[in-house]
Amino acid sequence: MSERAENTIMLPPGMAGKLDELFAFANRSDAPGFTVGIARGGRTLYRKGFGMASLEHATKNVPTTRMRIGSTTKHFACLCALLLVEEGKLDIDASVRAYMPELPVLSGAPTLRQLMTHSGGHHCYLDLAFLADGMAVKPIGSAIETQIRQQGVNFAPGERMMYNNGGYHVLSRVIERVSGMPLRTFMRERLFEPLGMSDTDLVPSDFEIGAGMATLHMPMPDGSYRRGIFPSEEVLGEGGITSTVDDMLKWVAHLRNPRLFGNAQTWREMFEPTTLKNGFVIDYSLGLMRYTHRGVETICHAGGVMGGGGQMLTAPAKELDIVVLNNTGGIDPAQLTFSILSLLLHDEGLLAATPTVPAKTYGPLLGRKFHSSERGLFLAFEDKDGALCVSAFNSPAVPLVDMGDVLMLEFHKFAVGPFEFDKSQCADQVERPLTLRVLDAGTPVHLKCVDPVVDLQAAMDCLVGTYACTDMAATAKVVRQGEELRLKFQGEYGRNELVLEPFAGGVLTFKAARSDVPVDGIVETHQVDGQVRALLLSTTRSTRIRLTRVPESTNVA
Repeated sequence: MSERAENTIMLPPGMAGKLDELFAFANRSDAPGFTVGIARGGRTLYRKGFGMASLEHATKNVPTTRMRIGSTTKHFACLCALLLVEEGKLDIDASVRAYMPELPVLSGAPTLRQLMTHSGGHHCYLDLAFLADGMAVKPIGSAIETQIRQQGVNFAPGERMMYNNGGYHVLSRVIERVSGMPLRTFMRERLFEPLGMSDTDLVPSDFEIGAGMATLHMPMPDGSYRRGIFPSEEVLGEGGITSTVDDMLKWVAHLRNPRLFGNAQTWREMFEPTTLKNGFVIDYSLGLMRYTHRGVETICHAGGVMGGGGQMLTAPAKELDIVVLNNTGGIDPAQLTFSILSLLLHDEGLLAATPTVPAKTYGPLLGRKFHSSERGLFLAFEDKDGALCVSAFNSPAVPLVDMGDVLMLEFHKFAVGPFEFDKSQCADQVERPLTLRVLDAGTPVHLKCVDPVVDLQAAMDCLVGTYACTDMAATAKVVRQGEELRLKFQGEYGRNELVLEPFAGGVLTFKAARSDVPVDGIVETHQVDGQVRALLLSTTRSTRIRLTRVPESTNVA
């Protein structure tokens, strides 16, 4: 675009006021908030801060406030790997064990590309750490040690997709080995400095103090806040970058029109969707989501940390770039960016939003829970504000959308699946369905309905005991605590408790007892001769983590 054309780009009349109104809920001096940057054709049109950067120090958010971008970091790490490919130092289609032979083989060693597309299949060190150690801060080196000691997998490489921070941590360590320098230095010298991103850095630890950095605020149930500290001091390509909306707008403009680094092949690969072994194509490329929103192609990625996060989005055909960075939980930056997109492109041919599904149309599904003993998948349906929503692995439920013949849980909303449900098997039925057929990334999965157990005491009695988990390097005890059944972990560095709810068929759901531990999921029991010999824990990031029952004679005190 010419300089003259750029200078004619501006917000439509009255648009600034509409944007201010959209963000007014956070324009306060007694709560943290976010910063917003909007550009078109490379020209910044709107940049503001809302809420406080620090309640403790009474400083407000401004456009130059530095914040964590969380998992938006991932595509930066992918680009670093591809720059090494250009130099002939790396092959992203080679086995990860070619560069890190100490990793286990398991069901097959994933390629680096599979780690970058979340299709590698290994468990995730972060989920395992949250489960076993809660919010205890682990020492440097523990992340890769966790990945090395794994004995189980989510699936064989390339079979499915399941969002996985552990794969990106491994990728980061490979980049460091091959380049001979810390990833922080590599990003600074090869990416940030050439673009003049002077307020951007890879910061592995929340204990590090930086000028102009916002405090991360974790909201608590009583309305107070706790300081957000990620329980690791080695967060790398999985989510370690801090930046500002000004710097990120520079980055997104370059993403649309790369000129300073990366050859044509590199940038083609950055945006190529993922094809699984079964031929199913998912709109996730190398650390970037790419899909059509209301008829407009978007490239984006969100990120979340303890008490903050953000979303970066560009609509290339519209030359529209949006960045939202937040320093508190309870704000959905992804939803904000799409609300901004809808406002700005309202008169430019936006299609109607894909409708959510009226819950009343699918009454037989509401309150029902379904489980696949073959795949370990657990789905639950509920009504949220009149919309049919589904939860996978006991995570917060999100709305399904109507795609014509099928109902869909989209990958970009959940980072697992996508799941497709044939309408004909559940709509307007008099009888409640006892089975459900789902397409998980194109592969059929058959689930059976499970109900709460009738004899709660018996369910508790058969599970009480001590268990050991090699993958977590932890021990655990199932205990009765009043009317509750709890799974209490003792990890290498900390403790955690899960509250269990049993269902028929030897399936239980769990939630962390502490509200600030971000983990929930399901437990499946493995029984031999009617005795529970092992528990298999699953979350949306790591499935069927094995806890083996320890005989009573050898129970650890």
